[in-house]
Amino acid sequence: MESNKTKLINLNFLEILMKKTLLIYLLLILPALFLLSSCSKESSELTTPETLGIHQPGVLDSTSSNFHGKFFVQKNMKFTDCQKCHGKTLDGGVTNAKACSECHALATIHLNLTGVQDSTSSNFHGRYLLQHSLSDCAQCHGHNFAGGSSSPSCIKCHDAISVHKPALLDSTSADFHGKFVLKNKFTQCQSCHGQNFAGGISSPSCATCHQSIDVHKDGIADSTDVNSPNFHGKYKLKDGLADCSQCHGTSFTGGTQSPSCTTCHSTIDVHKSGIIDPSSPNFHGKYPLKNGFTDCKTCHGDNFAGGNNSVACTTCHSTITVHKDGIVTPSSPNFHGNFLKANGWNINACASCHSSNFSGGTQSPSCKTSGCHTSAQGPAACNTCHGDFNNPSQIAPPKDLDGNTVSTSPGVGAHTKHLAAFANGGSLACSECHTVPSDVNSAGHLGSDGKAEINFGTFSNKLGGSSYDFTTNKCANTYCHGNFEFKKSDASSSTAQLQYTSDKMVGNNRSPVWTNSSGSETKCSSCHGIDDAHPSPIGHIPYTIDQCVWCHSGVVDASGTILDPTKHINGKVNAFGTKARK
Repeated sequence: MESNKTKLINLNFLEILMKKTLLIYLLLILPALFLLSSCSKESSELTTPETLGIHQPGVLDSTSSNFHGKFFVQKNMKFTDCQKCHGKTLDGGVTNAKACSECHALATIHLNLTGVQDSTSSNFHGRYLLQHSLSDCAQCHGHNFAGGSSSPSCIKCHDAISVHKPALLDSTSADFHGKFVLKNKFTQCQSCHGQNFAGGISSPSCATCHQSIDVHKDGIADSTDVNSPNFHGKYKLKDGLADCSQCHGTSFTGGTQSPSCTTCHSTIDVHKSGIIDPSSPNFHGKYPLKNGFTDCKTCHGDNFAGGNNSVACTTCHSTITVHKDGIVTPSSPNFHGNFLKANGWNINACASCHSSNFSGGTQSPSCKTSGCHTSAQGPAACNTCHGDFNNPSQIAPPKDLDGNTVSTSPGVGAHTKHLAAFANGGSLACSECHTVPSDVNSAGHLGSDGKAEINFGTFSNKLGGSSYDFTTNKCANTYCHGNFEFKKSDASSSTAQLQYTSDKMVGNNRSPVWTNSSGSETKCSSCHGIDDAHPSPIGHIPYTIDQCVWCHSGVVDASGTILDPTKHINGKVNAFGTKARK
C-alpha cells in the first residue's frame, strides 16, 4: 500500500509540474508570438535592405569612411532600405531606432519618389520648402546644391539655386544675390519664386524688395508689338525709376543681373536726385540731350503729357508740345508760330529752355540764328508777330497775326495808309491808336480775344469821344476824319475872320470804314466840305477845289493835290505859308 501511495503522490507532483511548466511556457511564448506577428505585418510592407553594414562605428560622423551618407552611393541604397528599422515614416519605428527626422527635417519627403518631383503632388518637394529652408536640402545635396555623396544635383532643375547662401540678402557681402550672374535671366528665379515673382509654394516674394520685378515677362522689350501687354513701357512702376535702378544701376547702365537701359534710352541717366532742382548739378536743364527731345519722348510721350511711368513735362514747360516735325517750317501746321498763336503768344515759356535772351540754353538752340529772329530782342521783337518779319523797323501790318496782307482783313486794314504811305497827311505814330507796350509782356498787350486794344491818343482824340467798333470796323469822332473845329474868335487876323460864315468852322466828322481801301474815305469832302466841288469846311466861305490854293499855297495846288502832307491834318490852320507842325 505504501508503494501505491508513493506512486500516487509522484503522479500528482508531475501533473502539477507540467501545468506550471505549460503556464510558464505560455507566459514566455505568447508575447513573442505577438511581437513576431506585428513585426511580420510591418516587415511585409517593407523592402529588405541589401546590407546592414552601414551601421558601423562612425555612422553619424561625416568625416568617417563609415558615415551613413556615403553608403547611399556605395551600396545603391534607397530611403526604403532605411524604413526596415527606422520605421515607415522614418520616425524610429517599433525597434526604437533613431528617428531620421532628428537630423534630416525633410527626410520624409523622399518616401514617395514619384511625387517628390511632381508639382501637382501633395508630396512635391517644393511644398516642403515653404515650411522649412534650403539648409535642410544642403545637408545631403551639398552646400552648393551640386549633389552630395548620397543625393543628386539640384542644379539640374534649378540652375541658379547656388545663389542661396547665408549672406544672400546682404548687399555688402560677396554672396549678395544681386552679384550673382543669372545664366538664363529671371526664368531661373521664376521656377521657385513664381511666374510673377510674388512667391511660390516654397519661396518668399521678390516683390517685397523689388516692387516692379513682375514686369520681367516675355515681350518686356518688344516695342514693335503695340498690343503686347508685357512691354515694359506699358507697365506702371510702383516706385518710379527707383524700382529700375535697384538692378539696372544708379546710372541705369546695367548691373550684374540686368542690361543697360541706355541702349534704348540714351538720356535716362539724367534721372538723378535733384533732377527738378535748378540749383542742383543734376538739374535736367543742365543735361545735354544726345538726340534732342526724341530722347524724352520715348517715356514722356510724343506730346510730353507723360506716359505710364513718366510725369508730364507740360506741368513746368507749357509750350514743350510745340517740338514736333515741322516746328521751324512756316508752311507746316506744326510751325511754332502757329502754336504760339494758339497759346496766347506766350514766348516766356520758350525762354525757360532757350534762355531769357533767347540765345539758347543747354538743351535748346539759339532763336537768333540767321534767317530766324536776328534782332536784339529775338522773338520778342514787334515784327516777329506783326509787320515785316525781315524789317524790324516796320512793326505794323501787313502782315497781321493771322498772316493776312490784304486791307480787307481787319488785322491789316489801313495800317499802311496811316503809318507809311498816307499822301494827304503826315504819318501817324502807333500811339495815336494804341498804347504801345514797352515789351511783349506788358499789361494789355496780349489780350485773350486776339484783338488789338484801341486807345486813341491826344491828337486823334482832339475833341474827345473817339472810338472804334470791332463789329462794323468803323472809327468815330476822330480829328483825322473831320471831328475838328476852329473858332472865329481864335483867328489870327481880321482878314482870316472874313472867311468864316459862322462862329466856327467844323468838319464832317465822318466814321470811316477801316477796311475800305477804295479811296472814298480819303476824298476832301469825306472829312470837310459841302460837296466834292466845294471842299471847304462847314462855316467856311464855299470855295471850289481850284480856289483853295489862293490862301493855302504851299499846302495844296490848283488841282487839289496836297503838296506838303505835314501842313495837312496837323491840328492847325496853315494859311499864307504858315509853318507845318513839328
